[in-house]
Amino acid sequence: MKNDIINSQFLKENNITTVNKFPATAILIIAIALVLGVYSLLINSESDSSMPITAIAVVLLLIGIAKLFFTGKNFKYVPTKEVLEEDVIYFEISQRDMVEKALANGEFRKLKELARSNSTLSLMVELYSSNSESVAIYRLHEYVPHNYQPLGDYMFYKK
Repeated sequence: MKNDIINSQFLKENNITTVNKFPATAILIIAIALVLGVYSLLINSESDSSMPITAIAVVLLLIGIAKLFFTGKNFKYVPTKEVLEEDVIYFEISQRDMVEKALANGEFRKLKELARSNSTLSLMVELYSSNSESVAIYRLHEYVPHNYQPLGDYMFYKK
């Protein structure tokens, strides 16, 4: 949900910065493309398999380069240098009070466990939390036909 930009002032006030994700997938795709390209040069150039392998290598190289420039971003809590991982979890609207209470108390694991057993998708929690669950940013959304509407601003949790 990072396409819905979190206010930079909110992030600054709560000592959170954005950092680029490590582009491991892009590097792997580029490496495979280079290996295929070298292989296509080493095999007989008059072979019927040389041209398709070269074409595949070029396509993979372009995809890898594009992924390299368009890697996502993570949030990082500056004082502890913890990265906040994104989760989107769903609940029934009737569970809203329980969800709000759990979020306010930092019970993120409990929420993730409860969400797996629910099949209706009328309440969505957008959650960015650290592995230690000591820091989190979250926001509730309610399903209004055809999309989810935010029920308020982003909230910051710190143990």
